[in-house]
Amino acid sequence: MEIHPAQLGQSKSLLSKYLFIGAVALMITGSGILLLSENTAQAGLSSVTGFLTLSKTEPPLNIVEAPESESSSDTENPPISEPVTGFLNLSESQEEITEEHTVPQDIFPGTPKNLVLLILDGAGWTYFSEQNTPNMLSISRNGFVLENMQVHLPETASSHSTIFTGLFDERYDWAASLQILSSRNDTIMDSARVSNMTVLAVLPNGDSSQLLNKTDAALFDSDNGYYYLDSNLHIGNISQNLNITMNSANNLSSYSGSNPYTEKNKWVKDSLISILEKRPDKFILLANMPGTDSAAHQGFSDYLPALRETDLFVGQLYNAMKRLGVFNDTVLIITSDHGMDRSRYGNGVHSDIYNDKTLKVPFIAVGPGIPIKSSSELSHNDDIFPSIARLLNLSRPANVSGSPIPSLFKNSTMLYIINSSSSYRSGNASTRIWIRNTGPSRNATMCLNISTIGYSGSSCLKFTASEDSSVEFIWQPTGPGIYETKSILYNKTFSSFFTLGNISDMGVSKIYTTRDKKNPNKLIVKAVITNYGSFVESDLGAKITVGNQTREYGPYSTNITIQKTVSSTWTLASGWYNISAEVTNYTNFQNDANRNNNIRHIITYLS
Repeated sequence: MEIHPAQLGQSKSLLSKYLFIGAVALMITGSGILLLSENTAQAGLSSVTGFLTLSKTEPPLNIVEAPESESSSDTENPPISEPVTGFLNLSESQEEITEEHTVPQDIFPGTPKNLVLLILDGAGWTYFSEQNTPNMLSISRNGFVLENMQVHLPETASSHSTIFTGLFDERYDWAASLQILSSRNDTIMDSARVSNMTVLAVLPNGDSSQLLNKTDAALFDSDNGYYYLDSNLHIGNISQNLNITMNSANNLSSYSGSNPYTEKNKWVKDSLISILEKRPDKFILLANMPGTDSAAHQGFSDYLPALRETDLFVGQLYNAMKRLGVFNDTVLIITSDHGMDRSRYGNGVHSDIYNDKTLKVPFIAVGPGIPIKSSSELSHNDDIFPSIARLLNLSRPANVSGSPIPSLFKNSTMLYIINSSSSYRSGNASTRIWIRNTGPSRNATMCLNISTIGYSGSSCLKFTASEDSSVEFIWQPTGPGIYETKSILYNKTFSSFFTLGNISDMGVSKIYTTRDKKNPNKLIVKAVITNYGSFVESDLGAKITVGNQTREYGPYSTNITIQKTVSSTWTLASGWYNISAEVTNYTNFQNDANRNNNIRHIITYLS
């Protein structure tokens, strides 16, 4: 099967990260209610309903640390919420969420022994469609596609570190992630080399220099230049033929077209094909195509054309791999480090941690041993390394945070949460969880934890999991606020937030750092203060702490209705630093719906 491009288009994300309800007139304080379970059948879907109550807990400590900063009027896009008015229709859920389809166009028998891992920088799953990405969708029909793969943090260095180590730590910023990636001895590359596999890489952007010592040969860009062509060569213990190939592929002078995004992606594709022609017996080949991300940051109008061109190059790579017989023993995995959204200023942004457009990425696997199916189960990018380790029989570190993707392995029992939804009516809230079971009917237990400031509740229900099942928990809110719901089924947790009534809620949504290339000891820290609540807040300030130094800013004369970015510059010695940011002068803090987000911490490494 040969694959060909189609025209541009755009698709919309199916799921919203947050579920919001409008103002509620009547609030009822929780009281003790007996647990009740009941089995029913409706439209072929088994359902269980139970009740839980919230009990008072000790309020969290108000952590205060001291900081200093210069204010900035920069703003970022606020998280966008979509109102939900009630329950998701059950029959509609069955129609819209499909588990698998079989399109046996290209069959690859055999045993997976090698891997080509292709990371498309900034390619969001939201934009995959027959118009934008016909080649990659066609490839996905010959293998496995996960329709709900999400990154923990939509940022390149963090995502690459998470993919290669199988470990996500929300405290690490991009510099700390790269330091962990280069210093740990239990990455994908380390596991491959222990198994006597050759590790090769084509990494024009991202974390290239941090990976060199873990590869046998690599083409990389030491300066991580986004808008120009540059390449360097690292050669280790490889064959003479492959050495010649790598040196030849390092010549970027012939890729001098007017569009650097297209030329760099084309160079990556051509380099991969050249390397695969001289491939060793056992290998892992890592690559990233940076064109979509680079184009979007220049202007979002360039994003979809760049995605379409990327799709064309991936199709050409796929066809070349078939022609060269690579799929006899090699798996191709296509994924991304983050998605992309359009800012109010017309450029592409991906810092929003509550946005499906930035969080949802493709995960497509094709090759021997890969089932031909699609799955809607939720997985994260720290699940990629454990899945690869199981697929290729590699050693897997004990301290990874991810686990193998269940539906990728045919013989595994697949019982998982598809989605959850909460709504409010007549003093009670309802949280309904939908479960997918691809095996025979079985008994299972679903647990739900609900928490808000000062209160928490937990309950479990036993149910019989048929092909499609739902579990409903009825509970009484304690008043207006933000409620976190955590649905737990075995070792998988599905979290969402439910906002009730008019609330006050100020917090630090993000801290990020940038470096000054001219002064390696200069660190720029930016804290994003976000108003999640319904009321305008004024006279607020911020504190930023780096190590044992604290700076304080504000109060600001401007009202914070959505977001404000506070920026500070620090001159520091090399080393690890704990950084925190906190909202100050906040008079409504005692009535804040979520005090936990008032202060945020990260860890960075300054080299």
